[in-house]
Amino acid sequence: MTLENKNIIITGATAGIGKQAAFFLAKKRANLIFIGRNKNKSMKIIDSINSLNPSIKAEFFYADLSLQSHIARVFFDIKSKYKSIDILINNAGAIFSKRQMTKEGIEKTFALNHMGYFSLAKLIIGIMDKKINSRIINVASAAHLSGKINFSDLFIEKKYGFGWKAYAQSKLCNILFTYQLSKLLYSTKITVNCLHPGLVNTDFGNNNSFIFSNSFKLVKNLYGINEKKGAETINFLASDIQVANETGGYFVKKKKTHSSKISESIDLQKKLWDTSEEIFQRLCK
Repeated sequence: MTLENKNIIITGATAGIGKQAAFFLAKKRANLIFIGRNKNKSMKIIDSINSLNPSIKAEFFYADLSLQSHIARVFFDIKSKYKSIDILINNAGAIFSKRQMTKEGIEKTFALNHMGYFSLAKLIIGIMDKKINSRIINVASAAHLSGKINFSDLFIEKKYGFGWKAYAQSKLCNILFTYQLSKLLYSTKITVNCLHPGLVNTDFGNNNSFIFSNSFKLVKNLYGINEKKGAETINFLASDIQVANETGGYFVKKKKTHSSKISESIDLQKKLWDTSEEIFQRLCK
């Protein structure tokens, strides 16, 4: 798939694999739309991209993707400037060692890592051309393998611990959401896939308590791959002709593979969709 002049939204692109993916896409002459909270970091990357090729269009839009109201606003801003979007890469995410609630009343891990993906995708689909190859790419994680979802305690008021339970649940949600959305869009040319980038040695997780962040750093330093390697599967799903018609897949090292058994539950996929839709209608519309 040629990416020249394609309009691509990427979240979480100020560092790590998102940043590496952004440079890859820029070299393919795509127009990049950054959504995030850090304007300074985003503008530095945009300046670097423009230095590669001044003809490339790169633009920053501010939004806290843990807030549904921000997602609704940023979509309106993007829609007013772009007639269509070709690719959406949902990459922004975090792990929080202490339980937090957003001002909209949603546990922050669920709000950012799942609802950020869900609501942005639902809105952006409205300005995707359903008759030509368009792609939605959700960055999930092998962390989903230990994930469970309890709809009676979705915001994990009980046994939050150091945040891994909430994070693993959110990554399971990414896959459940991917599978359900791919089914809903099956009659269109919009494909929906997700991926595990690998354990990547980035700043991910460093926003937490001293003990948590340093333990996480040690694991990443010992076993992590570099950021460029971690971005390879994102780049593959965004550009490769092999996956032009592939939808509803979970990819690891650029290969489609099986996700956890629980993630393949049709009932859970539908229930999460309905629950997310209720939150979306209440807070994002």
